[in-house]
Order: sequence, then structure tokens, then C-alpha cells
Amino acid sequence: MSGTHRSNAARVVISAICLCAFMLLAAASGESDSEKRSRVEREYNLGAGEFDRGVSRFGSADAFERTMKFAREEGVSLDRAVALISEFGSIEDYRQAKSRNMNATAYRQYKAQVDACRTDWHRCADNAQLANNYREWSRVVVECKAAAQASARFGDPEFPWLPFGTFLNGDSYVKTGIVVAIEPRAQFFNGFGAKVNSRVTCRYDLSRMAVLDVNVAGF
Repeated sequence: MSGTHRSNAARVVISAICLCAFMLLAAASGESDSEKRSRVEREYNLGAGEFDRGVSRFGSADAFERTMKFAREEGVSLDRAVALISEFGSIEDYRQAKSRNMNATAYRQYKAQVDACRTDWHRCADNAQLANNYREWSRVVVECKAAAQASARFGDPEFPWLPFGTFLNGDSYVKTGIVVAIEPRAQFFNGFGAKVNSRVTCRYDLSRMAVLDVNVAGF
């Protein structure tokens, strides 16, 4: 039997929450321009005039500091850091490419495929790319959840906040247009009113955008 993998939707939501918290903390800190200058000069051991030249070169103190931090993390010179950012498009793109062991050319091709996958499931590379990037995957989740709820016999089942985030490994979804969305931690009520931990498996036809069937297995 094929293995399963978890969607990155939950990770995206958690990252967004962390980012919002960071922004709120940053706003609360209220660091003045002079305080930032002093901190950056001290942290990066800048000489006279280097901060002003950096701000002028990068357009803002934040951009200058961000680039210096990137250079330090990568163990390269500031000029090399600028070259890497230019080559890959951004610091985040460089990090994503590095995590995938891709050079700039390979990563641009990968991003192009992901962009194509967002709007056309036929062009996704595999099940994971489809589940994580295809924009209609959210519809799959909503309709699978509704079908599972409709199948319940003894009351409304309970689902995690982000349900159906598990999918099969491989590329069968792209080849057949039939996806299998799995929720391993649902809770359905039995005839005695007790909650039963349940695994819900939903088969969905992407060509017709319709649920084929749902299976609920208690354990």
C-alpha cells in the first residue's frame, strides 16, 4: 500500500501566525532610527560611515541589515550575498533552492512548474505538489468534509481545524485525476453517543470536481 504524507497547509498557517506575532512584537519594541543605527553598527562591527553607505546602497536600514544577516548566515561577503540574491531572485528563493539542493536554473524551472500546477492539476509533478499547490485543493477538502458529515449516522462528527491534510505518496493523482484525501484523526459518534477515533478516506474526481465516495473506519 502506498505511503501517506501530510499537507503543508498547517505549516503555512502556523508560519503566518508566527509572522504576525513577530510583526506585533517588532511594532511594540518601537526601535528608533538612532537605536537601530547603534545596534546594527555594534552587532556588525561597522566603521564610520558604513551604515549610511549601506542604507544608501540597499534603500533602507532594514534591507541593509537583512542582507548583512544573510551574508553572515551563509559565511560569505556582502558582495557575494548580493550576487546570490540577484541570481536566485530573493533570500527566500535562495533558501528554498538550497533546501532542495537546486541551483538557480533548476529552481526557476521548479517554480515555473509549481506556478503551472496552481491552476492546472494535469501539470503537477506528483501528489504532494498537487495537494500543496493546486488552488482547488481547498474545494476538495471542503466537499470531502461535507460528504463525511452527511454520512454520519449518530450526530455531527468532529474534525481537526485543518482536515484532510494527509494524502498518498506517488503521482497517481496526476495520472488518473482521482485524489484520495485522508483525515486520520476525525471523531465520529457511535450508537451509544460515544466518540470514536476514526480515519476518513475520501476519493475525489478532479475532472468532475465531485466526491466519489467516503469511507469511515473507526479504531
